[in-house]
Amino acid sequence: MRLYQSRIRKGLMLVIGAAFFLVSVSTVRAGVLFYTDSAAWEAAVTDMEVFETTGENIALAEEVNITPVINAQLGPLLTFEADNTGLTASFILETLQTDDSGEQAGFTFNETEQGAAVEGYEDALSVGDVGNWEDDDWALGLLDGASITAFGVEIRQSRFADGERLTIYSGGLAVGEIDLSALPDSGNEDYFLGIISDVPFDSVGFDEDPDDDDIAIADFRFASAMPFALEIEAVVDMKPERLNLKSRGKYVTAFIELPDGYNVNDIAVRSVVISGIGRDVIDPPIRRTGPWRIGNYDGDGAGDLMVKFSRKKLIKLLKTNDRRITISGTLLNGTSFTGTDKIRTKCNKRCKKYFKKHKKKFKKHRAKYRH
Repeated sequence: MRLYQSRIRKGLMLVIGAAFFLVSVSTVRAGVLFYTDSAAWEAAVTDMEVFETTGENIALAEEVNITPVINAQLGPLLTFEADNTGLTASFILETLQTDDSGEQAGFTFNETEQGAAVEGYEDALSVGDVGNWEDDDWALGLLDGASITAFGVEIRQSRFADGERLTIYSGGLAVGEIDLSALPDSGNEDYFLGIISDVPFDSVGFDEDPDDDDIAIADFRFASAMPFALEIEAVVDMKPERLNLKSRGKYVTAFIELPDGYNVNDIAVRSVVISGIGRDVIDPPIRRTGPWRIGNYDGDGAGDLMVKFSRKKLIKLLKTNDRRITISGTLLNGTSFTGTDKIRTKCNKRCKKYFKKHKKKFKKHRAKYRH
């Protein structure tokens, strides 16, 4: 692990790691919540302080003497003292990208390309300059023993690829990590990335894939976290509400709505499963299949995720009476959710006769999947 900054003050040394992998030592692992909605993140934190990356504020860095102009080339390290910024804690910001000769990229303020303004780079910092430095790794560390439990930043003109992540550290050890590759890839977009941790941390590292996007970094937010749960309860609405056990339809549909403060866009869709029927835990679970979409089917103003499951697989596990279906899944930050809804079964005389005849077969099939 390369060490990029040491600072001794009041007998304390802060060492921040610049290699973004989980170290193989015994350490505390944080429970981490991840937000892409700045309003939701702000609603979940307290004592928030914002450092806006304007020219006037960048000029407060010890390494910068005057207010930077458009396309100003700054050094690879920027130190912001609390006495100058008015924030509670001092912090440093450093680029982590080097070229083949070992030269470290510097920050560029208000990036331009060939004299033309670049969208998204106003009042922002970029690593190196557009088109030349594309592995835009950077890190931010608090000084003098300070720590926080919530951090937010704007990442502009980015698309997240495999391997891109945001890692939080405490005393140089990684305590939490967010996989950014799960975010939708819809071209170069502006993102808010917010973290809330149940373990205090003192530095943040951003590991970017060396693809052809050139990101801009803007407006750092420091805060304390309010208590949070790593498991939440979702509202689930199953369709059809009455299921014909002899039906040859392809799917059953579930609409999932999360509680206030959570966004259905943050659901890892592949994780959504039918995990229980009645009191039985289904193992392996019935996995989502077919189309899915995000909308507001019940018109209540809250977004919901629509997913589908194999009707045939579900019917094989149902009895000829009403059953409570449990849907489970995880958010991109690892928070789990569950929700239940009752589904009524419909069975005519012919259907009942069929189920009675094959009663032992169905009991044997259910026994395979229940705990």
